[in-house]
Amino acid sequence: MSRRAGSPLSFLALAALLLAAPVTARAGYLGFEDVSVVDWAARQGYVEYVTSEGLMTGLTETSFGPGEPVSRAQVATILWRVAGEPAPSADAPRFPDCDYSDASFYADAVSWARETEVVTGYQDGRFGPADPVTREQLATMLMRYARNVAREDVSADDSALSGMVDAGSVSGFAREGMAWAVSEGIVSGDLSAGAPRAFPQSPAQRDQTAKMVSVFHAEVLGMGRLPEPVRLGRYGSFLAKVRELEGGHGTAQLVSGVRDWGFAVEPANWLVGTCFAGVIDFGDGEERLVTAFSRPGVAQRYPDAWDDYHVQVWEYDEAADATRLSWEGGSTLLSVGYPRVELSVSPDGSRTYIHVNRQGDESLFVGVAADGSFGVVRSASAYYTGSGTSASQWHYIVDGREVSNAGYWAALREMGLPTNTTDGNLAMYEFTSDADVAVGLPEVTLAKTRETIAWLEDVA
Repeated sequence: MSRRAGSPLSFLALAALLLAAPVTARAGYLGFEDVSVVDWAARQGYVEYVTSEGLMTGLTETSFGPGEPVSRAQVATILWRVAGEPAPSADAPRFPDCDYSDASFYADAVSWARETEVVTGYQDGRFGPADPVTREQLATMLMRYARNVAREDVSADDSALSGMVDAGSVSGFAREGMAWAVSEGIVSGDLSAGAPRAFPQSPAQRDQTAKMVSVFHAEVLGMGRLPEPVRLGRYGSFLAKVRELEGGHGTAQLVSGVRDWGFAVEPANWLVGTCFAGVIDFGDGEERLVTAFSRPGVAQRYPDAWDDYHVQVWEYDEAADATRLSWEGGSTLLSVGYPRVELSVSPDGSRTYIHVNRQGDESLFVGVAADGSFGVVRSASAYYTGSGTSASQWHYIVDGREVSNAGYWAALREMGLPTNTTDGNLAMYEFTSDADVAVGLPEVTLAKTRETIAWLEDVA
């Protein structure tokens, strides 16, 4: 499927296009079917670098396994390759749990690594060749190579590491290595949750290892030159953001469980993970990416709060060739508790808004303001005071000012919401449904999200 870059689609047109023309995802990267050029490690050139330099190979000819763990023996082998695959001494010390036979892929590498004290093993004397290496263990091994083999100065203060939210969870043995790795840019931290996190005791994935080894080899040791980052463009950047969110919050999944009403318990379905993605023109000709993900713990319970789902709007920054956050907030929540992304379109079709219903009758409309900025452009609320039935006890607020009943409904009508005189123009993407809902609304949202991702894969 193709499209002209100069002809942005409205949200409704995009929806029709996706429903009418399912697409197929693009082929893999460097022959690896499980790697896309928009994946961060590929985009930054790390996958290309470690494979072209012979430091890492694929799991198979067609699979790199970017999210797979790396064993401690594999790290020893990588660093042995960095050193030029030297032969260990005949009397090099050995670990009791390692295989040093000719059939072992790591025999010489582990012997060399122990002899040079790039690896030292566990306190009980074992090496654990098949154990997944943690990020702090990998950082420590890289530091020991720099110090013991390359004779580099590895002194570093703790300030860079201290900037990581989880710096306190670094093990004592790894503190020096992690401080050095962060200061050298080998470990940069995960920003998917906002503030950087090092995740020191998490297993190092193959894509993360590719990055750490690439920076170490090219920039710390000066043994190569990293490729220029791949320029993604608008849709590639949107797809990269979706992949980043999926890495932090999981892919969209449908969960089946029950909802407890207090007086009854009924079967229910709801979405978890990165459960919504849509490319939307809000009326200024600038396509933006709208995403939503579930908060932690929602998979185990029915989501019944408006902030159980987090909605974000991303715009494309051409200079940085990356997405930039335009707005974030909660979902719309009906009074009976069905969280969703709700999009309203002005009566003349010129503007699209995200309608956020915070509590009760308070509505926020997120879109493009008259000055071109993006954010909350209108608010409207209605609340009741007193215990009688007089109409004078209703209060209507629009953009912070009290208005009449007619003024309140006129404001909603201008924003595309249904009123007592109009049907409105809405696109609603539900995250939950109960047994009494005839149509599987979360399933529709899930299908739309997958179609959007497939479309981005095709046009990126």
